[in-house]
Amino acid sequence: MAVVDEGDYMTGASLLASALKSQGVEYMFGVVGIPVIEVAGAAQAEGIKYIGMRNEQAVGSRKDKNHGPSHLLISYASVP
Repeated sequence: MAVVDEGDYMTGASLLASALKSQGVEYMFGVVGIPVIEVAGAAQAEGIKYIGMRNEQAVGSRKDKNHGPSHLLISYASVP
């Protein structure tokens, strides 16, 4: 079930987290920071386990670990 924020309105982060949960995502690996903080929080509210990493290389290395098909890697790019 989707987490509803701000009265009757759902944020984009909550909508994304709800969609990921409905697709069976159980784990989310990402770089902790402002660009993903709302998505990570919404994912945790949906029951998805968010595992923060220090850099993109660490996030990418998680694909080699055995977490089954139910995980997502999330990152962002900074454009000058």
